[in-house]
Amino acid sequence: MTTFEEDLVDVYYNINNYFTMRNIPFASVNKNKGGKGRGEIDILAVLIKEGKFVNCSHIEVSVSVTSKFPYNDTPDYIIKKFFSDGAEKNITGIIGNVDYFSIFITSDFSKNAKNLLRKSLSEKEGVEVVSMASTGATNYNTIILEMKYQDKIKKVQIQTFTHIFFQLLKKFQEKEYIYKNFQDSRLRSIQHQLHLMKKRDKLKELWEEAKGDLK
Repeated sequence: MTTFEEDLVDVYYNINNYFTMRNIPFASVNKNKGGKGRGEIDILAVLIKEGKFVNCSHIEVSVSVTSKFPYNDTPDYIIKKFFSDGAEKNITGIIGNVDYFSIFITSDFSKNAKNLLRKSLSEKEGVEVVSMASTGATNYNTIILEMKYQDKIKKVQIQTFTHIFFQLLKKFQEKEYIYKNFQDSRLRSIQHQLHLMKKRDKLKELWEEAKGDLK
């Protein structure tokens, strides 16, 4: 089932000129209890300029409003989503045998997210953490994980949904999308968010003025 966060991540890539495909099924390397070993690619985003392929991103989205990253099942999730032969086969069938980015969009990071992630991955049989780094000026918003599972080595960019969401709001403001009459409910939800932010700032300004008059 498509989530609100998936919808907004999809919008983010669309307004950055990516063509996206969603919910692409594949055979999973890890089988859930009672399941049949199936999975799906949340978003495949392809950038084409002047008729030529530029790059592609395989994007998975798992965001919690109440919990911070990493989760208890994060190692299994990464293996299932990014190390599946079925997922790779489907992606190469669409874009050909070219390199592509692996991106995991998730919740805000806990204070010791890197250490917790490294620990949980190292406890998983067949997993080796090759390298791990973080980026972002303050409250880092991206972890670059390079890991080996069985005979595969992949680099996964783990980004916070909050960072993507704020970048999306910024893009809407820059392009003045806030004033367009969109019919797409996803785009309208972002417009409402921006309008509320403007109202909040105006109310804050009026409140500060009122406090000054009371002195």
